Amino acid sequence: MSLCLKMAKNRYLAFLLMISVYVVALLISITIANRTSLVNFKIEPYISGSNSVDFFLPLIVTAPFTWEIYYMKKDNFLNTLGCRISITGYVSKYIISSTIFCLFAVFIANLIAGFFSISIADLSTHTYGDNLKGEILGNLQMYKPYQFIVIWSLYKSMITTLICFFGQTVALHMKNIFLMVITPFIIILLENFVTSNLKIPQYSLITTFVLNRLDPMIISLPKLAIPISILVITMVMLYIHWKKNYEKYC
Repeated sequence: MSLCLKMAKNRYLAFLLMISVYVVALLISITIANRTSLVNFKIEPYISGSNSVDFFLPLIVTAPFTWEIYYMKKDNFLNTLGCRISITGYVSKYIISSTIFCLFAVFIANLIAGFFSISIADLSTHTYGDNLKGEILGNLQMYKPYQFIVIWSLYKSMITTLICFFGQTVALHMKNIFLMVITPFIIILLENFVTSNLKIPQYSLITTFVLNRLDPMIISLPKLAIPISILVITMVMLYIHWKKNYEKYC
Protein backbone atom coordinates (compact mmCIF):
# COMPACT_ATOMS: atom_id res chain seq x y z
CA MET A 1 0.00 0.00 0.00
CA SER A 2 2.88 2.39 0.77
CA LEU A 3 4.26 1.87 -2.74
CA CYS A 4 0.83 2.56 -4.19
CA LEU A 5 0.56 5.81 -2.22
CA LYS A 6 4.08 6.84 -3.22
CA MET A 7 3.27 6.35 -6.88
CA ALA A 8 0.00 8.22 -6.44
CA LYS A 9 1.98 11.26 -5.29
CA ASN A 10 4.00 11.07 -8.50
CA ARG A 11 0.84 11.29 -10.60
CA TYR A 12 0.05 14.86 -9.59
CA LEU A 13 1.34 16.38 -12.85
CA ALA A 14 -0.92 14.11 -14.90
CA PHE A 15 -3.75 14.96 -12.51
CA LEU A 16 -3.20 18.71 -12.92
CA LEU A 17 -2.95 18.37 -16.70
CA MET A 18 -6.14 16.34 -16.94
CA ILE A 19 -8.26 18.48 -14.64
CA SER A 20 -6.99 21.76 -16.14
CA VAL A 21 -7.75 20.76 -19.74
CA TYR A 22 -11.09 19.22 -18.83
CA VAL A 23 -12.33 22.08 -16.64
CA VAL A 24 -11.34 24.79 -19.11
CA ALA A 25 -13.00 22.94 -21.99
CA LEU A 26 -16.17 22.41 -19.94
CA LEU A 27 -16.42 26.02 -18.79
CA ILE A 28 -15.94 27.39 -22.30
CA SER A 29 -18.48 24.98 -23.77
CA ILE A 30 -21.01 25.68 -21.00
CA THR A 31 -20.64 29.44 -21.49
CA ILE A 32 -21.28 29.08 -25.23
CA ALA A 33 -24.28 26.81 -24.61
CA ASN A 34 -25.76 29.29 -22.13
CA ARG A 35 -25.49 32.10 -24.68
CA THR A 36 -26.74 30.22 -27.73
CA SER A 37 -29.38 27.80 -26.38
CA LEU A 38 -32.84 28.14 -24.90
CA VAL A 39 -32.38 27.48 -21.18
CA ASN A 40 -35.38 26.28 -19.16
CA PHE A 41 -33.48 24.79 -16.23
CA LYS A 42 -30.22 25.76 -14.57
CA ILE A 43 -28.57 22.44 -15.36
CA GLU A 44 -29.16 22.70 -19.12
CA PRO A 45 -26.02 24.70 -20.01
CA TYR A 46 -24.03 21.91 -18.33
CA ILE A 47 -25.94 19.24 -20.25
CA SER A 48 -25.36 20.89 -23.63
CA GLY A 49 -21.83 22.01 -22.89
CA SER A 50 -20.55 18.77 -21.38
CA ASN A 51 -21.98 16.62 -24.17
CA SER A 52 -19.68 18.13 -26.80
CA VAL A 53 -16.62 17.93 -24.54
CA ASP A 54 -17.36 14.40 -23.35
CA PHE A 55 -16.92 13.11 -26.89
CA PHE A 56 -13.19 13.46 -26.18
CA LEU A 57 -13.38 12.31 -22.56
CA PRO A 58 -11.88 8.84 -23.22
CA LEU A 59 -8.81 10.59 -24.64
CA ILE A 60 -8.65 13.09 -21.77
CA VAL A 61 -8.67 10.39 -19.07
CA THR A 62 -6.22 7.99 -20.74
CA ALA A 63 -3.58 10.16 -22.45
CA PRO A 64 -2.02 11.69 -19.29
CA PHE A 65 -1.17 8.25 -17.90
CA THR A 66 -0.49 5.95 -20.86
CA TRP A 67 2.59 7.88 -21.98
CA GLU A 68 4.40 6.97 -18.76
CA ILE A 69 3.83 3.29 -19.45
CA TYR A 70 5.64 3.86 -22.74
CA TYR A 71 8.75 5.13 -20.97
CA MET A 72 8.61 2.26 -18.48
CA LYS A 73 8.79 -0.18 -21.39
CA LYS A 74 11.12 1.87 -23.60
CA ASP A 75 13.83 2.21 -20.94
CA ASN A 76 13.44 -1.44 -19.90
CA PHE A 77 12.52 -0.17 -16.47
CA LEU A 78 10.08 -3.01 -15.87
CA ASN A 79 12.59 -5.66 -16.85
CA THR A 80 15.31 -4.22 -14.61
CA LEU A 81 13.03 -4.57 -11.61
CA GLY A 82 13.67 -8.30 -11.88
CA CYS A 83 12.70 -10.18 -8.76
CA ARG A 84 13.47 -7.32 -6.40
CA ILE A 85 9.93 -6.10 -6.90
CA SER A 86 7.14 -7.99 -8.62
CA ILE A 87 6.77 -6.52 -12.10
CA THR A 88 3.06 -7.26 -12.24
CA GLY A 89 2.62 -5.96 -8.70
CA TYR A 90 4.38 -2.71 -9.54
CA VAL A 91 2.32 -2.16 -12.69
CA SER A 92 -0.90 -2.99 -10.82
CA LYS A 93 -0.10 -0.37 -8.19
CA TYR A 94 0.80 2.15 -10.90
CA ILE A 95 -2.54 1.61 -12.63
CA ILE A 96 -4.43 1.84 -9.33
CA SER A 97 -2.73 5.12 -8.42
CA SER A 98 -3.52 6.53 -11.88
CA THR A 99 -7.17 5.53 -11.71
CA ILE A 100 -7.48 7.11 -8.25
CA PHE A 101 -6.32 10.41 -9.69
CA CYS A 102 -8.66 9.97 -12.66
CA LEU A 103 -11.58 9.41 -10.30
CA PHE A 104 -10.93 12.63 -8.38
CA ALA A 105 -10.13 14.67 -11.50
CA VAL A 106 -13.37 13.81 -13.30
CA PHE A 107 -15.46 14.21 -10.15
CA ILE A 108 -14.01 17.62 -9.30
CA ALA A 109 -14.12 18.86 -12.91
CA ASN A 110 -17.80 18.00 -13.36
CA LEU A 111 -18.66 19.37 -9.94
CA ILE A 112 -17.06 22.70 -10.85
CA ALA A 113 -18.71 22.70 -14.28
CA GLY A 114 -22.14 21.86 -12.88
CA PHE A 115 -22.01 24.55 -10.20
CA PHE A 116 -20.77 27.01 -12.83
CA SER A 117 -23.73 26.16 -15.06
CA ILE A 118 -26.19 26.66 -12.22
CA SER A 119 -24.67 30.03 -11.31
CA ILE A 120 -24.64 31.53 -14.83
CA ALA A 121 -27.78 29.94 -16.34
CA ASP A 122 -29.77 32.61 -18.17
CA LEU A 123 -33.26 31.16 -17.84
CA SER A 124 -35.71 31.78 -20.66
CA THR A 125 -38.94 33.61 -19.93
CA HIS A 126 -40.75 31.06 -22.09
CA THR A 127 -40.60 27.56 -20.62
CA TYR A 128 -41.78 24.34 -22.21
CA GLY A 129 -42.84 22.26 -19.23
CA ASP A 130 -41.05 19.31 -17.69
CA ASN A 131 -38.91 18.53 -20.74
CA LEU A 132 -36.33 16.65 -18.63
CA LYS A 133 -38.84 14.60 -16.66
CA GLY A 134 -38.15 11.32 -18.46
CA GLU A 135 -34.37 11.60 -18.31
CA ILE A 136 -32.08 9.92 -15.77
CA LEU A 137 -32.85 11.57 -12.41
CA GLY A 138 -34.97 14.01 -14.39
CA ASN A 139 -36.69 15.59 -11.38
CA LEU A 140 -33.33 16.29 -9.77
CA GLN A 141 -32.03 17.76 -13.01
CA MET A 142 -34.93 20.20 -13.12
CA TYR A 143 -35.57 21.11 -9.50
CA LYS A 144 -32.55 20.04 -7.43
CA PRO A 145 -29.58 20.65 -9.72
CA TYR A 146 -26.99 20.79 -6.91
CA GLN A 147 -27.96 17.35 -5.68
CA PHE A 148 -28.05 16.04 -9.22
CA ILE A 149 -24.60 17.29 -10.18
CA VAL A 150 -23.02 15.67 -7.12
CA ILE A 151 -24.63 12.31 -7.91
CA TRP A 152 -23.90 12.53 -11.63
CA SER A 153 -20.28 13.62 -11.11
CA LEU A 154 -19.67 10.65 -8.83
CA TYR A 155 -21.26 8.22 -11.30
CA LYS A 156 -19.42 9.70 -14.27
CA SER A 157 -16.08 9.59 -12.46
CA MET A 158 -16.53 5.88 -11.75
CA ILE A 159 -17.29 5.11 -15.42
CA THR A 160 -14.32 7.10 -16.69
CA THR A 161 -12.07 5.45 -14.11
CA LEU A 162 -12.85 2.14 -15.81
CA ILE A 163 -11.97 3.73 -19.15
CA CYS A 164 -8.69 4.97 -17.67
CA PHE A 165 -7.90 1.44 -16.46
CA PHE A 166 -8.84 0.04 -19.88
CA GLY A 167 -6.57 2.53 -21.64
CA GLN A 168 -3.59 1.50 -19.57
CA THR A 169 -4.17 -2.22 -20.12
CA VAL A 170 -4.28 -1.54 -23.86
CA ALA A 171 -1.04 0.46 -23.60
CA LEU A 172 0.72 -2.45 -21.89
CA HIS A 173 0.41 -4.42 -25.14
CA MET A 174 1.91 -1.71 -27.39
CA LYS A 175 5.32 -0.22 -28.13
CA ASN A 176 4.48 2.93 -30.10
CA ILE A 177 3.72 5.94 -27.89
CA PHE A 178 1.26 7.46 -30.37
CA LEU A 179 -0.70 4.21 -30.58
CA MET A 180 -0.64 3.88 -26.78
CA VAL A 181 -2.26 7.29 -26.40
CA ILE A 182 -4.75 7.18 -29.27
CA THR A 183 -5.83 3.51 -29.47
CA PRO A 184 -8.21 3.44 -26.43
CA PHE A 185 -9.95 6.54 -27.81
CA ILE A 186 -10.20 5.04 -31.30
CA ILE A 187 -11.57 1.75 -29.95
CA ILE A 188 -14.36 3.56 -28.09
CA LEU A 189 -15.16 5.70 -31.15
CA LEU A 190 -15.35 2.60 -33.34
CA GLU A 191 -17.59 0.91 -30.80
CA ASN A 192 -19.87 3.95 -30.88
CA PHE A 193 -19.81 3.98 -34.70
CA VAL A 194 -20.76 0.30 -34.88
CA THR A 195 -23.60 0.52 -32.35
CA SER A 196 -24.96 3.65 -34.06
CA ASN A 197 -24.96 1.99 -37.49
CA LEU A 198 -26.59 -1.10 -36.04
CA LYS A 199 -29.22 1.25 -34.57
CA ILE A 200 -28.47 0.15 -31.01
CA PRO A 201 -26.79 3.33 -29.61
CA GLN A 202 -28.27 2.54 -26.18
CA TYR A 203 -25.61 -0.17 -25.89
CA SER A 204 -22.71 2.18 -26.65
CA LEU A 205 -20.21 2.91 -23.91
CA ILE A 206 -20.38 6.61 -24.74
CA THR A 207 -24.09 6.58 -23.88
CA THR A 208 -23.21 5.61 -20.31
CA PHE A 209 -21.43 8.90 -19.57
CA VAL A 210 -22.91 11.43 -22.02
CA LEU A 211 -25.89 12.95 -20.22
CA ASN A 212 -29.32 12.79 -21.90
CA ARG A 213 -27.74 11.59 -25.14
CA LEU A 214 -30.70 9.50 -26.32
CA ASP A 215 -34.46 9.42 -26.04
CA PRO A 216 -35.19 8.27 -22.46
CA MET A 217 -37.71 5.77 -23.84
CA ILE A 218 -34.88 3.53 -25.10
CA ILE A 219 -32.58 3.94 -22.08
CA SER A 220 -32.64 1.71 -19.01
CA LEU A 221 -30.16 0.69 -16.33
CA PRO A 222 -29.82 -2.90 -17.63
CA LYS A 223 -28.97 -1.54 -21.08
CA LEU A 224 -26.36 0.82 -19.62
CA ALA A 225 -24.88 -2.07 -17.65
CA ILE A 226 -24.13 -4.10 -20.79
CA PRO A 227 -21.37 -1.89 -22.30
CA ILE A 228 -19.90 -1.33 -18.84
CA SER A 229 -19.75 -5.10 -18.27
CA ILE A 230 -18.12 -5.64 -21.66
CA LEU A 231 -15.52 -2.99 -20.85
CA VAL A 232 -14.70 -4.58 -17.48
CA ILE A 233 -14.40 -8.07 -18.99
CA THR A 234 -12.18 -6.78 -21.80
CA MET A 235 -9.78 -4.89 -19.55
CA VAL A 236 -9.52 -7.83 -17.13
CA MET A 237 -8.71 -10.18 -20.01
CA LEU A 238 -6.08 -7.75 -21.36
CA TYR A 239 -4.47 -7.43 -17.96
CA ILE A 240 -4.42 -11.20 -17.36
CA HIS A 241 -2.86 -11.73 -20.80
CA TRP A 242 -0.14 -9.16 -20.10
CA LYS A 243 0.49 -10.57 -16.62
CA LYS A 244 1.04 -14.09 -17.93
CA ASN A 245 3.56 -12.80 -20.47
CA TYR A 246 5.58 -10.96 -17.82
CA GLU A 247 5.54 -13.60 -15.11
CA LYS A 248 8.37 -15.43 -16.91
CA TYR A 249 10.79 -12.67 -15.86
CA CYS A 250 10.47 -13.75 -12.24
